[in-house]
Amino acid sequence: YKPVQKKLLNLPNRDQLAKMIEHIRLTAGKGRIAADLVEGLAYSGLRLNEAANLTWQDLDMQRMVMHVAGTKTGEAVRTIPMVPAFHE
Repeated sequence: YKPVQKKLLNLPNRDQLAKMIEHIRLTAGKGRIAADLVEGLAYSGLRLNEAANLTWQDLDMQRMVMHVAGTKTGEAVRTIPMVPAFHE
């Protein structure tokens, strides 16, 4: 068996992310909506399918956590802490 190689992630830093989101937000058409999606995914760590299926009932604002149903099996629920930027 060939060993699994880890993918090298080249993620933007905080300032670069803010500039990217602002650039998307200023784009004509659905730029504001797209920017909100990018920002939400970045601050939550959710996958696109997970975010699409998220409901208000999944957010526990008192404990600052999200209960996210798994995408592969519905029973695989994860509890993810909300970072302050996502909570805002």
